[in-house]
Amino acid sequence: MITDQYLYLNNNTTLNSNNELVYQIPKLTNERVPNVGICLAQSTININKGTPFHRGLVVKIKNPTLNYSSIDNKGSVLGFYQKGPQDDTDSGNIIDTHDLKQPAENITHVIGPNQSQIVLTFETLTGQELVNNQFVNGAFLFKFYYPQQGQIENEYVPQIAKVRL
Repeated sequence: MITDQYLYLNNNTTLNSNNELVYQIPKLTNERVPNVGICLAQSTININKGTPFHRGLVVKIKNPTLNYSSIDNKGSVLGFYQKGPQDDTDSGNIIDTHDLKQPAENITHVIGPNQSQIVLTFETLTGQELVNNQFVNGAFLFKFYYPQQGQIENEYVPQIAKVRL
């Protein structure tokens, strides 16, 4: 069984009426696993120039995650964007590019294996949401981690024996 898989998403360019970017995704795995780890490995987004998000953006996943908590309860943080280098050649200077900051360790969330979509939102560091007329497009490379075959049984069998004693 593979223990990791990559998924590239880029074909949806508008936020819905809830300021969410929704991607329909293929079935993550045919194996019977209790959960899947997900992290945003690479990403870049474009927003309309003049939109006041030059100090950074936060990307959140709205899918339920098992290993995250926050005080705002508005999704789980996948990463932080910083304004990228200015490129006036293709855009005519009408968009700003924001690139995902690369932390020392990518943020990995635990989700259920039967997800049929990924729902993303974007906001400022103070929680102001990016809205549809501000978002131009984006590209996202996700990495999914799967439990190794036999790992779950090997970890929990000793725990079950301890409980019985």
